Amino acid sequence: MADEATPFEIYPGQIEADPEIALLLGVFVARWSLAEFSLMLAFLVALGSRRQEVATTVLASATSAEAKIQIVLKTLNVAEISEERRDAIRRAVKALDKLCPERNALMHHLWGRRSTGEIITINFREADSAKTQIVRTPASIKELCNAVVDAAYGISVSTGSTWIDAAAAKQLGFRRAHAGRATPAGLRGARHVPGTPQSVQSSTTQRYARRARSRQLS
Repeated sequence: MADEATPFEIYPGQIEADPEIALLLGVFVARWSLAEFSLMLAFLVALGSRRQEVATTVLASATSAEAKIQIVLKTLNVAEISEERRDAIRRAVKALDKLCPERNALMHHLWGRRSTGEIITINFREADSAKTQIVRTPASIKELCNAVVDAAYGISVSTGSTWIDAAAAKQLGFRRAHAGRATPAGLRGARHVPGTPQSVQSSTTQRYARRARSRQLS
């Protein structure tokens, strides 16, 4: 929720005043990193390359999430793959692209507190008379985390990778409806992506499965 009218204050250490939100901000950063790594899967398909280090180097040269996404989308336009697969990957990548403005606000705006006690972020780049305030609650940040996980999962499915499969997405989310949901149209029968190591593809699910078993035994 954005609002420009309510008085607020900013002081160093504001985020520590709400430990739950501080923790969730860290979770969001970790989830976004997973999503950006998932872009490499789409880039490998677009390049038709078996060299993972090539994709990593090119994407690492981009200085923003938006730039990485545009590299992938532009490469997809000339990729030698079927139109059905191209469209599926493009839709998945654009789902992550739509989250960039929210990600940027969460990561780059200043944190403050309203006179009413609400935690907010403020766009300090705007004029003093019109600084946009966005209320930040644990629920809203969890929903944003979930949206990022969904985007990463969508990219994985569209490329035929199991880097983040339904089981991993369920573990990573704060609410989960992934398990058992139908595979998106055009993605059934997707296979291993050339150039993506099988150990990388399956490691996420294996780690969470081991951790779950450990909790059950403790």
